[in-house]
Amino acid sequence: MTGFLRRSAQSDAEFDPSRPILSAEGVHHWYYSPERKSFVTALEDLSLSVRRGAFVALLGPSGCGKSTLLNMFAGLIAPSLGVVRYQGQAITAPNTQAAYVTQNDSLLPWRRVAANVGLPLEVRGVPAREREERVAQVLNQVGLQGFERAFPSELSGGMRKRVGLARVLVTNPNLVLMDEPFGALDAQLRARLHAEFLRLWSERGMTVVFVTHDIDEAVTLAQEVYVFASRPGRIRARIDIDLPFPRDVEEIRYSARFVELSHRLRDELRLANPVIEEH
Repeated sequence: MTGFLRRSAQSDAEFDPSRPILSAEGVHHWYYSPERKSFVTALEDLSLSVRRGAFVALLGPSGCGKSTLLNMFAGLIAPSLGVVRYQGQAITAPNTQAAYVTQNDSLLPWRRVAANVGLPLEVRGVPAREREERVAQVLNQVGLQGFERAFPSELSGGMRKRVGLARVLVTNPNLVLMDEPFGALDAQLRARLHAEFLRLWSERGMTVVFVTHDIDEAVTLAQEVYVFASRPGRIRARIDIDLPFPRDVEEIRYSARFVELSHRLRDELRLANPVIEEH
């Protein structure tokens, strides 16, 4: 799904660039497992911070708590212990300064492209004329001008992903939370969308928190990578990705520094998750 969340605790005018836009402080999270008939620790003593405008990747195997943390940043669940903050304020309700993107684009099949993209503006009561202008602008940015009246069933997988991104961008979000949004795509299409999204991130100055289990994807996109250990979920390492921007997502993979960073992340994952077999 793609979520559009609103919270009134803080307006754009109150942003303080000197403090992290997001933080987690001493976060623990437990949930009850009916199968095990006991509580499971999903996150244990986790702390991190995300500066405004950064592109941060959360890297780790399935079940290590990455998506749980993302849901906390979205205000969809609360930690059992500790606090998560947005611009210094504890997140205690759905955080609608954030846009949430998952693998499933969740396009409404009976609505045309323009109507799907404009849906969050419609829900917020944005006047029709302004809505049309903003939708047209963002469709142009993602290369879908001319497809405004197409139905989702008439689009390729890559085009549907672009519609989903447009629906996020039309709200001008300060924060984009992404849970493996490109995971189901083939390598060529994924690389194309990586390049497009990096361009949009650079142009708009958004903060992005990106969940992935793909090492090369993390190095290609992010400025910083948090490596997660599992059982229970916790942070093993924070690695700076010091590759320059703008990045050519195809050519950069052949650079010595890309290979070095990928090997370092792979080593950290292996040490953090010794029972996880690499494929």
